[in-house]
Amino acid sequence: MLWNVIDATGRKQHGLITHAQLRDLGLSEASIWRAVRSGRLVRVRTGVYRLAGTPLSQEQAWLAAVLSARGDAVLSHRSAAAAWRLRHFDAPDRIDLLIEGEGRTRMIGIRPHRTLALPTPHRTRLHRIPITTAERTLIDVCGVYPTRQTGRILDDALRRKTISLPRLVRTFETVPVSGRRKSGPMTRLLRERLPGFNPGGSAAELDVMAILRRAGIRPLPEQQFRIRIEGRTYKVDYCWPDTRHVIEFDGAGGHDTVSARHDDRDRWRRLQRAGYTVWPVTEETSEGEIIAIGVLATSNSP
Repeated sequence: MLWNVIDATGRKQHGLITHAQLRDLGLSEASIWRAVRSGRLVRVRTGVYRLAGTPLSQEQAWLAAVLSARGDAVLSHRSAAAAWRLRHFDAPDRIDLLIEGEGRTRMIGIRPHRTLALPTPHRTRLHRIPITTAERTLIDVCGVYPTRQTGRILDDALRRKTISLPRLVRTFETVPVSGRRKSGPMTRLLRERLPGFNPGGSAAELDVMAILRRAGIRPLPEQQFRIRIEGRTYKVDYCWPDTRHVIEFDGAGGHDTVSARHDDRDRWRRLQRAGYTVWPVTEETSEGEIIAIGVLATSNSP
């Protein structure tokens, strides 16, 4: 009776079962050892077994790697691209895993990628395998091929509805900084497909521009504008260069630590000394306030 339950569990996992699951189902250490010795269980990876008679498959190998990592791990990068059948990607020799937290990273045949944060919307299951979403996967591998070829991969995925353009934009905006080091090609691709697209530091920053546009504020500010002051270059969220008005999003993402707030205030003081008017806004700033800033910033525009 117990082995019927074990078999049923394995069938849901490409014929795999973990050591922890066997213990939770009531099998003792001695019983597990005897099952391995008799061939009823086949050790695949540390803490992961295959039920005897279960056929081998690529999906089984991927899931075994995820289960063996034990931490909050998902299939990722090139391996995930192959699983999603993104154009030009075949299963690599080593299995890519994205691991959040304290999971194991030294495993034979595994290429681990560590992340401090993997938002829930960036993960899913495909064929019962924990995996990064197709959108997050494309972002993670966007530096593998030249931009033009990556564009063909994206267009093919859009045609097959594997990837949604709105979800891709939303995912791109929320990828941790460490995951955007090679994201230049993705920025260019989104700019090509979304007129006016500019990946600001947060989704809320993009909302500021939408509010100003809906209100008919003209000219609109320039996003991520670079200003050279006192021998240093600063990048501000929004700027009207002609009237020297600046909107800075205050308290989002990397700006919520004490040191980051101190750096922001110091930057704002330097901007003010150079003749810029700085308007800090937060997620609680109302649309009316943002529109009022836009009116003030453009009232003396040439």
